[in-house]
Amino acid sequence: MRFYQIIIFLLSLSIIVPVVAEHGEFKICRPFSEVAPPRPVSSIPLSDNIQIEADDVTVQEKLGTSIFNGDVFIQRANQILITPQATYNRNADILNADKKFNYWDENFIISGSSIQLQAKDQGIMSEVKYWLLNRRARGQAKKIIKESKDIIHL
Repeated sequence: MRFYQIIIFLLSLSIIVPVVAEHGEFKICRPFSEVAPPRPVSSIPLSDNIQIEADDVTVQEKLGTSIFNGDVFIQRANQILITPQATYNRNADILNADKKFNYWDENFIISGSSIQLQAKDQGIMSEVKYWLLNRRARGQAKKIIKESKDIIHL
């Protein structure tokens, strides 16, 4: 009798699980490629040096700032930032982007309205959607504080 109960249970799962898994927005384990911005393919070799591509650059040597405009693509090692405009302050070693951005790292994807990054894997991001790749999680936050490479506060 126990054997038949197990078979009936397994058959009922085969009917219920596909229905739940395909129910609109609540698909189980949807691939990030369906919900997150895809990571851009870069021809820039991986390096700890910062590589920047932009349509236009204005360098203000006396102020220690550089302003990048138009399809700004910034890469350092496996981190990529894409934004329409960014400003780098050499004296403070801070990069600001006050327009929409997408940011990729090995463990997460973050898309938001503004970002401020510092050299030591620290930063503040506002009005964000995030995808935690190694945790299979996603969500939204008013602010994210990146304290280090591995520590992020939502």
